Amino acid sequence: MAPVRLGLAVAVLLAANGRLVGQLAAPGAAGAQASPPGERGGVSRDLLRRLGPDSLATDLSAPGTYFVLSGLVPGWGQFLLEQSRWTPYAALEGWAWLQFLDRRREGRRLERRYRDLAWRVARRDLAAGARVDGSFDYYEAMSQYRRSGLFDRDPVQPGVQPEEDPDTYNGSVWLLARQMFLGSDSTGAHDPSSVAYQKALEYYRSRAYSPQMAWDWGPFALHWMEYRDLIRASDESLRRATNFLGLILGNHLLSAVDALVSARLRGLGGGRSVELQTFLLSPPDPAWSWLIQVRVSPGGRR
Repeated sequence: MAPVRLGLAVAVLLAANGRLVGQLAAPGAAGAQASPPGERGGVSRDLLRRLGPDSLATDLSAPGTYFVLSGLVPGWGQFLLEQSRWTPYAALEGWAWLQFLDRRREGRRLERRYRDLAWRVARRDLAAGARVDGSFDYYEAMSQYRRSGLFDRDPVQPGVQPEEDPDTYNGSVWLLARQMFLGSDSTGAHDPSSVAYQKALEYYRSRAYSPQMAWDWGPFALHWMEYRDLIRASDESLRRATNFLGLILGNHLLSAVDALVSARLRGLGGGRSVELQTFLLSPPDPAWSWLIQVRVSPGGRR
């Protein structure tokens, strides 16, 4: 939904710019250009007020308007305030979206590769029925355990007889269930009719994988190593995509706050010149940081 909202906001901005051009070319444009020389952005403000009550920028005298506009499209409020730093916000927005889409596309591509590899090598001969893909936790378990183990090691007997090999995934689940519910009796004989045993069995049945999701990498150690490399690379790409999405949201918020503060400082500045500068810093580590600097001059324009 975020890309859709951003696209709508951009469309509104482009439409507004188109109407501005039309207003400038209209017969009354000359009057609009005769704004007081001391008011910055007089032409843009006067024309934007003519866009009608449905416009997002009908009241540019309110600092909250700049906050909303920059929250929708970073740099929009700075542009209307005629501040040159609208370009870094817009440039960062475009670059971050490109990086987000690229990382997510790469992560999804690698995800399809490791799922297909798991099906071809470890699952096809064991799965009961048609292919069914699992969640990320399922594929992560496949990277940690060579075999899923049996869900029911003795289908002839009534009920479920859990897998007992702790080197398999299902066996590790049963071992954990016994430790949780059977306590000191977890390694000995159990009474299937006891309440504790039934709780352990319920825990096992809710977490162990059924025959439809069974796997066994068997002698294909190289394929298993390739699979683990693919799932790590996919997870890393998707994690980076999430980081860029956070950067995008931060850019929206910072641009909105910047525009709000700038509009309020301009209204309170009187004859003084108020300038607010923001810098995006990228240290050697993956983190990003912002530096905000406010400069107030006694008079004149900077």
